[in-house]
Amino acid sequence: MTTKKKVYLASFLAPMLIMLVAWIIDGFFPFGAKSLMAVDFNAQYIGLYAYFKHLFLNGDWSSFFYSFSKSIGGGMLGIWGFNLLSPFNFLFLLFSEENFQWVVPVTIALRYGTMGLTMTHFLVKRYDGLKNKAYLLPIVATIYALNGFNVSYQMNPIFYDGMIVLPLVLIGVEQVLDNESPKGYIGMLALALFVHFYMGYMTCIFVVIYAFFYIIRSKEFTNFKITFERLLKLASASIIAVGMVAVILLPIIISLVSTKGGLQSSLKFEWTLQINPLEILAKLFLGAFDNESWPAGPNLPNIYVASLGILGTIYYFVSNKITKWGKIAAGFVLTIFLISCAHEFTSKLWHMGQNPAGFFYRFSWIIAFFLIYLSYLSLREMERFTPKEASILFVGMAIIFVIVQYQTHSFLTVWQRIATIGIYMIILLALFWTKVKKPWVVIAALTVVELTANAAIVQSRVGYTDAYKYHDAVLQLKEAINPIRPDHSDFYRINKSFNLSKNDPFMVDYPGLSVFSSNLENSTRDLFDRLGNNGINATTYYQGTP
Repeated sequence: MTTKKKVYLASFLAPMLIMLVAWIIDGFFPFGAKSLMAVDFNAQYIGLYAYFKHLFLNGDWSSFFYSFSKSIGGGMLGIWGFNLLSPFNFLFLLFSEENFQWVVPVTIALRYGTMGLTMTHFLVKRYDGLKNKAYLLPIVATIYALNGFNVSYQMNPIFYDGMIVLPLVLIGVEQVLDNESPKGYIGMLALALFVHFYMGYMTCIFVVIYAFFYIIRSKEFTNFKITFERLLKLASASIIAVGMVAVILLPIIISLVSTKGGLQSSLKFEWTLQINPLEILAKLFLGAFDNESWPAGPNLPNIYVASLGILGTIYYFVSNKITKWGKIAAGFVLTIFLISCAHEFTSKLWHMGQNPAGFFYRFSWIIAFFLIYLSYLSLREMERFTPKEASILFVGMAIIFVIVQYQTHSFLTVWQRIATIGIYMIILLALFWTKVKKPWVVIAALTVVELTANAAIVQSRVGYTDAYKYHDAVLQLKEAINPIRPDHSDFYRINKSFNLSKNDPFMVDYPGLSVFSSNLENSTRDLFDRLGNNGINATTYYQGTP
């Protein structure tokens, strides 16, 4: 097997194997009773995946546009654009609804592996990763796949497709800015917007930021004419990419205006900060997440990138092999990210002008990507740290530790703080002390242990349903609905006296009254509220008489 195949295979398998071990430790199905269908996954998405299956197996293509299973009836384009256009969803066609608990870990694991694969491909394609420290690629790719955002917000795997496509989009960005063909960029940006337009929207913002980063650190930075021409070429290619998927995007945007967008207050600029910027440093520590970190906020961005990611990012600004303009460009990007996290108005720009309803800082995966990317650029250029470099790296981490030590967070214990600083110091020592003959073997092993521990700690703190109860509940739901289901030509409604989830009408394909969807029409919500029933953000639930 060639080095390239080994590196690609390791980058694909390592994230999946690490998560498999973490799931075994935490007792997730099929290694225990816990189901990976947590929070929104259980309450919203799993019913929609059943709806996805019904559409394809029953051939009811009108359901792509409208469904009577959505409360009293509603448009479906927004739901498709936000939840159902991922190619991984086709795996649900192979299982019955009551056995979806088997396919859920498969779809999540494959996404982790594919993220590692595309990250490695980016570094191989654009930075000759196989020629210089090829063994570093699977380590960096695995950290990217298992960054703090991903393992913390695993109950929202719909976000993952954007993270898979981002490295492929950036390959195209760099090619266009190098005056190469824009075809690859156009295709990948269109794909990013298609599979998940929300993450694709964030990717578009980052493309602008990354383009300036790439130009500032390139040799053509001082040539205004070339810079302008390349940026104009990138902008033109971006417009073409958006145009290619406009037939999908426009109906989705119109749908959002009448649904989620109507719930938010206007976008107003204020100078005040929504969080203390220094508290963001706490999220660099092992296991920095708990069940209080996603529903109420704004909380803090999940930017955990393992100890190697922290060390590599600091070293990027220390290494004499990184140019002055490279450091200035990186500082420019990190400043934008800092402002985006601390300032509410800027944060809203990343979220299409709204504050997220839970799962805050949904763009923090891009911050994690950039930190890991900087780490790779710096670490691939070094053999051993000099005493001066090692001292600066030690002081840098010590400052972070001292700042966080004076903070109180429900997600950060004393042992997590000690473990993070301990792993960081061992990695630093391995790359400084010449008696350590194979430092990268030590680093790889430590990173695997750290990422496994982080995933196990984080995911043990979130509430999960019982996989076996899910199986039984869906069977009972089918047994209750099938005998009373009228002919499809009849006009009728069914409501239940028991509850699996508000999306049971999607699960078993019948016209119901309840729904939980981010794309619920405001008019439907208001009607239920005025009828004296449950009509709140993203939810309707009928509690009246027959």
